[in-house]
Amino acid sequence: MIFFFTIVFLVFGMVILNYSSTKAANLTPKILPNESVIAAKMGIMQFIIVPLERQKDKKYHLNTIKLLCPGKDTCFLNFFTNSTNTKITFPLKDEILNEPTLIFRRSAKHQNATFQWSCRLSLAVTNCF
Repeated sequence: MIFFFTIVFLVFGMVILNYSSTKAANLTPKILPNESVIAAKMGIMQFIIVPLERQKDKKYHLNTIKLLCPGKDTCFLNFFTNSTNTKITFPLKDEILNEPTLIFRRSAKHQNATFQWSCRLSLAVTNCF
């Protein structure tokens, strides 16, 4: 009898963990007015797909940051392109992850922000990733 309850609790626990990990991320892509796509949100982290022709456009990225991170709240944005038109799912597929454009991090606690271009774009003045 104890074995039966142990199995039931293990299965029930696995179902809860699977459900909660799926619900933790907002997995419905949302198209922004500037044609960027929020591929997913996980807490304060957002994964953004930008149009290929805008991948090197600093002003475009800054406007998207202003749109998604108003004020001085903590905000983490990861920007990518999707040149292969891969279906947007989360976790993001390698075809998208291999096309980063920018990482933006703003910490309200530390009162600083970082803005790093991908090295593949050859846009960084000081450092890149």
